[in-house]
Amino acid sequence: MLNTRKEKNMYIGIDIGGSHIGIGLFDQKKNLIQKIVKPFDPLKGKENLVKMLIKELKKFSNIESIGIGVPGIV
Repeated sequence: MLNTRKEKNMYIGIDIGGSHIGIGLFDQKKNLIQKIVKPFDPLKGKENLVKMLIKELKKFSNIESIGIGVPGIV
């Protein structure tokens, strides 16, 4: 696990863009603890996106909630 802090209530923010995925880990005081940026090709399909997100999110522990931002209308 990348998050070795013993605090509870860690939060994740995910930014799904047209060319990259950004994932940020935040503590209870809204401090950015860790950031991951991965290239993303939307032409590879939503299944590829879901697999990538699952792989990256498994690296974290003690997560209370996740927020996701996407461009446009979902």
